[in-house]
Order: sequence, then C-alpha cells, then structure tokens
Amino acid sequence: MVLKSLYRLLILILIFNIIEIKKNDYKEYKDNIDNVLSSKLELKKYNGYLHIPKYNYFGLIKSGESKQVLDSNNILLLNNGSSISDKVGNIVLAGHNNKYVFSILYKLELSDELIIYDSNKEYKFVIYDIKIVDITDTYILDNIYDNKIVTLITCTKDNQRRLVVRGKIT
Repeated sequence: MVLKSLYRLLILILIFNIIEIKKNDYKEYKDNIDNVLSSKLELKKYNGYLHIPKYNYFGLIKSGESKQVLDSNNILLLNNGSSISDKVGNIVLAGHNNKYVFSILYKLELSDELIIYDSNKEYKFVIYDIKIVDITDTYILDNIYDNKIVTLITCTKDNQRRLVVRGKIT
C-alpha cells in the first residue's frame, strides 16, 4: 500500500515537472518575441510581425527556407509575388499549428482584426473568410491584383487539409 502511494506521488511529481518545463518553454518563447519587438536592431532580422489583438497574440514573420523558418516557430512569408507593402496583392503567411504559432487561428471569427507590422508601417485587416481546404487546393496562394488581402494558413490534425483564414485590408 505504501509502495503504491509512493509510485503515485512520484508520477504526480513527474507530471508536475513536465508541465512546468512546458510552461517555461512557452515563457522563454514569449520573452524572446518581446525582446525582438522591443529592439529595432533585432526586428530588422524579420520581415515584420503579426498581431491578433483579440488574443494578444504576436508572431514574428520571416521569409527564407520554409523548413528552417517554420521549425524555429516563426511565421513563413511565402513569396507569391506579393510582400508586406502598400501594393495590392495577397500576403500569404504559413505557420505550424502549435502553441507558439498558429493554434490560435482556430479561435478566430469573421470580423476579427489582424494587424501586420513591417519595419515602417502597420496594416490592419478584417477577417472575411475562414475555411478548410485540401492540401491540393493551391488557389489560396494565388496573387490578386485588385485588392490587398492576407491569407493565413496552418495544417489540420490529419495533415491532409489546411485551415485558411483571410482578411481584407481596412
């Protein structure tokens, strides 16, 4: 009986330690983002950042080799002929569906606000479309020539479809 209680106690301690480690990892991640956002020199290493005010979410945007950018828990700026600028086009941002990047997308609703900051300006968008598409549906990456939109993309649990959130500039 005492041995069973001791095992249970050890298991509880182990679970508590795992939870604390995960909390500390997330805190370190948030602290890193805060440091980058507060340092103009560090922020120049990125294309900008995404802010979702409803959830006080901040994510760093970076272009480059997709695996490296995504695996470092940054938001990937896909090069589809558009960039973060005043010009019309489709800013396509992709990120992992994890607690650091785009798991928050599942909570968004139509008319929620998204703000993208580059080194010079902020761009406000209002969500107008949320849908799940097959991984073969590449039309979501197409550039557009008559408006300025942002397209956020993340994977679903089965990894055969993608959650797509689109916003129009305001």
